[in-house]
Amino acid sequence: MKQVLVIGRPKPAAMVALDRLGVSVACHHLPLHAGQSVPGVDLQAAVSAIVNRHAIDAVVATSESTMAAAGFVRSLLGLPGLSFDQTL
Repeated sequence: MKQVLVIGRPKPAAMVALDRLGVSVACHHLPLHAGQSVPGVDLQAAVSAIVNRHAIDAVVATSESTMAAAGFVRSLLGLPGLSFDQTL
């Protein structure tokens, strides 16, 4: 089963869609503060801790405000999708 890291609030419609796709959600609460446009070391540390427990296959942002963080994580882990630079 694919492991997806969801960044942002766990929106019911997004969780239902992932479930229908047969995707396991690894985590959906990371240290990204409201209004923070550039992900920081707290996010990097949290991602490292998650990657130590789960093999992450994809990263999903549940809102426009979390797209930069999702791009940062994709860039960090070398995953497909919008990179950090592309989200800016």
